[in-house]
Amino acid sequence: MRSGYEGNCICRKSTSCCRNTTTLVSQALGGAKDSGASVELVHVPSLISTDAMDVIYCKSHKTCKIDDDMQSPYANIREDDVLIFGIPFYFAQMTCQMKQFVDRFYALIDAEYQPRLTLGKKAAVLLTQGDDNVAAFTVIVDTFNFAMSFLQIPVFEPIIVVGLDAPRDVEMNGSVMDRAYQLGKNRFPCIKSAI
Repeated sequence: MRSGYEGNCICRKSTSCCRNTTTLVSQALGGAKDSGASVELVHVPSLISTDAMDVIYCKSHKTCKIDDDMQSPYANIREDDVLIFGIPFYFAQMTCQMKQFVDRFYALIDAEYQPRLTLGKKAAVLLTQGDDNVAAFTVIVDTFNFAMSFLQIPVFEPIIVVGLDAPRDVEMNGSVMDRAYQLGKNRFPCIKSAI
C-alpha cells in the first residue's frame, strides 16, 4: 500500500477546497493506483490532537502513549511500502501539523534508536510554496530526511514546486503534474493489495 500524507493546514472557504499540496499528492497517488497499488490519502490536520509527549514511554512500549487518531496511521505506516508526503512551505518551515505528525514518528523507534518497522520502505516528499525561492526548502528537506533516517527510510529527491499563488496553480504546470504521476506510477515497485 502507498499512503499520501498531506500537511495542508489552512482551508478558509470549506473543508473540501482543493489546494496545491493536496492536488500534487493526489496526482502521485493516482499514478500509484494506476500501477495497481492500493492507496490512501490522509489529511494530517484531522489526525493530530496534541504534540508528542512522554517520549520515555514510546521507547519502552511499542505504541504512542497518546491514544488519538494517530493509531490508524501508525498501523498503515507499519504496513505500507511507500510513504508520500505533501508538505506546504509556510512561514520558514513546514506546517505545524506536519511537524507534529513527523514528531509523532518517535513512537516508531525503540530505546536503541532502531526502527520498529520492516526495512525496505521508501518515501517521497512533494513540497509547495508561493514564493519563487527554491532554496527556502533546504530546511524542510534536511529536517524531513533526518527524521526518516531514524526509521531507515530512504527519501527520493523531492519534487519542489514554487510560485503557487492561487489554490489551483499547480494544475497549470503540466510537467510537475506529470512528474508527480510518474513518481507514483514508476518510481516504486508495485505492491498489489487484495480488496
